[in-house]
Amino acid sequence: MMISKRHAILRQIPCDSNLIHQVAERPVRVGIVLDEARIARTGELVHNQTIMIDERLHDWEWANGNFRWYSHFVGAGEAENVILVFELENREVCRTCGQTFLQEKSFHYHCEGCKPKAKT
Repeated sequence: MMISKRHAILRQIPCDSNLIHQVAERPVRVGIVLDEARIARTGELVHNQTIMIDERLHDWEWANGNFRWYSHFVGAGEAENVILVFELENREVCRTCGQTFLQEKSFHYHCEGCKPKAKT
């Protein structure tokens, strides 16, 4: 699960590839906000629950401080609250003990304490 460590929310920006928003730093993820209270409380970025994750180039672009948003989830000109995530971490729930741990590599599904048990 992705956890936002640092983000900003652009309020009610229209979906329009011709509009440029000044954003000094390149986001690592962008999405439409669905549950701002949960994001504020937990930082969780869950597709179709807390945000609709937009794809770079397909839905948004950033270059030299210029951010453009043209999501395919909404109609042209419709305004939405858009989250720009600048720093995140991936957390996973251990499939053996249920403990949450920082996932540093893809496809690690067990915490450090349970890895030896999972191999047997």
